[in-house]
Amino acid sequence: MKIVTKDFIKNIERLKLWQKEVKITTKDKDILLCRLDGFTDKNNDPSERDVLTTTKNNNYIEVFLDEIERIEILD
Repeated sequence: MKIVTKDFIKNIERLKLWQKEVKITTKDKDILLCRLDGFTDKNNDPSERDVLTTTKNNNYIEVFLDEIERIEILD
């Protein structure tokens, strides 16, 4: 298990984190066990939010980066 920062997770493709199993804890204390799928950077556009895309049971789940409190890479 490795705890990573939000800035670190933005580099999913470069760091070969694609499809890694992760545990995401949100600020609301929701816990999501899923696989990393992608990251969309909204380039500091205040009307948009950065999104981490994940997969669980073949379903895409989008998590806003500003709602994430903690990310753990499990495998």
